[in-house]
Amino acid sequence: MAGRIDADIYRDDFTNIQQTFTPIPGTLYVANVAAARLQGFELHMDLLPTRDWEITLNYSYTDDRFTKWVGLDLYGQAHFGDPLCLPGSSAGPPAFCLLDLHNNPFPYAPPNQGSITVRYRLPIDPSLGAMTASLTGYAQSREYLINGANRILQLLPNFQNAISQPAFATLNARLDWRDIQGSRWNAAVFVDNLTNTTYALGGTAQPFTFNSGTKLYAPPRMFGVNVSYRFGA
Repeated sequence: MAGRIDADIYRDDFTNIQQTFTPIPGTLYVANVAAARLQGFELHMDLLPTRDWEITLNYSYTDDRFTKWVGLDLYGQAHFGDPLCLPGSSAGPPAFCLLDLHNNPFPYAPPNQGSITVRYRLPIDPSLGAMTASLTGYAQSREYLINGANRILQLLPNFQNAISQPAFATLNARLDWRDIQGSRWNAAVFVDNLTNTTYALGGTAQPFTFNSGTKLYAPPRMFGVNVSYRFGA
């Protein structure tokens, strides 16, 4: 069958990254993180089994991690004398405790994510236009929604689902009709999130003030109609 494959491997090394934190509602500070490494690979495939069928595949693997980060406790729970305090901490005044924070995951960076789209060109008379049906599935692994996730889990092991989005999958369907009866009109009907999957797009957490996490959720199952007109040649 006809097809095309694109792939890339990448690695980026960073120093002096700035990360923003909100340890207490209404407060905000910026931390200078010493170093980080972002690496992974991406794969894209277009396959044409027949004249009327088309398959598109996408996959990416992401391995983002801090390689060096020594700093104050992101959530103010470790004090001088804590077993986690590193050399260089001080009894004061002022007293402070330095922690090794390099094992915290990057937010909004799921290690695995991918999609597959299958399109079928319906066998209708060309004078009626072109009609295509498509189905797209998407899936990803767990994604952390805040900075300093592992530090929270050290203190509150049961807080994982409050600060992350567990692995999930969605399904979208669409039917397009282009150049309707030889005109410049196009129309489509669609259903997004066909399986009505509940998943979060973002969030924040106040584990030591309100013992809670807040999430911003994606839309539920949604369907609609698109109509467009093409001007010019």
